[in-house]
Amino acid sequence: FHMECIVASLGFSAKCPVCSFMYGVFTGDMPPGTMNVSRQPPGAYPLAGYEDVGTITINYSFPDG
Repeated sequence: FHMECIVASLGFSAKCPVCSFMYGVFTGDMPPGTMNVSRQPPGAYPLAGYEDVGTITINYSFPDG
């Protein structure tokens, strides 16, 4: 790729045209909400073959509307 083409492409979209990696901070029309992340101890939510490792739990909450 030419440098000018890459710069022009990233000016149009935050996605790399080669590997599709997303660059930058994304903003836009999104509903208000929260995200909570917690770690559960081994055995709290066992998965076959992985009973001896913990679990990461992600909870999203969006108001009705």
